[in-house]
Amino acid sequence: MQHDDILKLSHDVTAALRREEPALSADDLDESVLQTAYEELSGRFDEQYGGFGTAPKFPTPHNLLFLLRYWKRKNEPRALEMVEKTLLAMRQGGMYDHVGYGFHRYSTDLKWLVPHFEKMLYDQALLAMVYTDAYLATKKHAYRETACEIIDYVLRDMTAPEGGFYSAEDADSEGEEGKFYVWSIEELYSILDPSDADLIIKVFNVAKEGNFVDQVTGESLVRTSCISAVP
Repeated sequence: MQHDDILKLSHDVTAALRREEPALSADDLDESVLQTAYEELSGRFDEQYGGFGTAPKFPTPHNLLFLLRYWKRKNEPRALEMVEKTLLAMRQGGMYDHVGYGFHRYSTDLKWLVPHFEKMLYDQALLAMVYTDAYLATKKHAYRETACEIIDYVLRDMTAPEGGFYSAEDADSEGEEGKFYVWSIEELYSILDPSDADLIIKVFNVAKEGNFVDQVTGESLVRTSCISAVP
């Protein structure tokens, strides 16, 4: 899309929004709106793996921020439990880049195991906020560490030399989805001491034939082993 096309589209969208009547006014909002939102999120919560809905599963940090505030306002323990289960599952799974930090856009499966490897700036910003708020609420170091790592990633890889920020990092490299993020066993042994390589291979379930599988076709997308996806 060219510059002039972007400007025209932005003007069209702005004009359309101005024509729309607001669905709710400030006078229509009361405690029942918060309760309804909480009940809907609670009903969609994945009790086994965390998060909301089915695959593909997105991080939806705005929902988690709402639940943190609902927990604080209502002293509702389940709201905090949903947030914590989701944050820990995302941090420990393949949604998170355990080597370079930052979160991928979404998980292709229910378990947060196999990511779509694109990284979005807005996800990093909102997830840094969620993990920071979770740390303030619980004082658990894992949340603080994750927020700091997200910021480290953004400053290192998503910050332009001129001082602005890049909006996204592409999922594809060399014509393959996620190739930049996967490693072969041979590569691990070439850059790590043997004992460290052995540990990494065990912890991240690295297999010689690869362990990154397309959730739709069931076929291996790459021959290398993915250490961003933790079982």
